Amino acid sequence: MLRHKAIAASARPTITLSMTMTAHPLAARPLAAPLSFAAPRPNLLARLGAALAVRHQRRQLAAMEAHRLADLGLTRAQALAEAERPMWNVPSHWLR
Repeated sequence: MLRHKAIAASARPTITLSMTMTAHPLAARPLAAPLSFAAPRPNLLARLGAALAVRHQRRQLAAMEAHRLADLGLTRAQALAEAERPMWNVPSHWLR
């Protein structure tokens, strides 16, 4: 019986613990990419919606009364010139 206990004691797995100091796993990890505040390019449906909105706004601008245009700092000629532009003719920063 003693022999059996000795074999059982030697067959036990031994566990060793190692204590090492490491930094927090997220502290050493670099950022994946720098933050960017640029919006992604809109898809075709979004561009079409924006073009239709521009057309609507330009039509409203052409229909405005003279005193309202004066409040905006525009003349009737400037408002009509803007309203005559095609709906896809917008500043480049609107398309980003």
